[in-house]
Amino acid sequence: MDEVSRREGRTVLFVSHNMAAMASLTSRGIVLESGSVVASGTTSEAISSYLSRGVNQSTYVCPPNHGATGPHIRQAEVVTTDPNGVQRFGMPLEIKFRLSHERPIARGCFSFQIINQFQQPVIHAFAYDLDLKARSALGETILTCWFPALQLNVGRFHLRTFLSEPPGGEVFESVDGICPFEVVRTDRQIPWGWRAEACAYHENWEWKELSVSSEAQS
Repeated sequence: MDEVSRREGRTVLFVSHNMAAMASLTSRGIVLESGSVVASGTTSEAISSYLSRGVNQSTYVCPPNHGATGPHIRQAEVVTTDPNGVQRFGMPLEIKFRLSHERPIARGCFSFQIINQFQQPVIHAFAYDLDLKARSALGETILTCWFPALQLNVGRFHLRTFLSEPPGGEVFESVDGICPFEVVRTDRQIPWGWRAEACAYHENWEWKELSVSSEAQS
């Protein structure tokens, strides 16, 4: 496609749900929905429009009938790169938590896991033994966890949270299945495509090749 369109000067129409391939092979794009054009522009603009048409609700708010009297999560939010809970691979990710406590938490421990679509925890981030205002004050504490360049593989994810005292102490609350979001890759493509079941996350690597001639072996 690249050779035909750029070297021969011909227009090629490429239809795909593969955003990495779209980003690599095209300069302009259109988004179709039920046979109608809903967006048109540069490839970057078309991809952003396509990704924003999801339905993920990446914000959690404690339900009114929760009945919690002890420390609990009042609100949580996954701040993704694109609307509707769509996060681009390799880009920063921010997760915010608003903790409510009507009494001081003398030895509060908070942590959360990111769970993939196969119900496997792939990240565990924790804030243990921090000098939080929650230790000596009533009200709310806001915690923000920042990932400078998220390396999770593509797929669908959600959060599981834990709020308690140190091991052996009181367990205040554990919440699961909140703040769903999706990780996509648009930065590059591979021959077999990005697949959620291939791995949990990506790492940078380098190959070194050593050639041994048949004469040297003999």
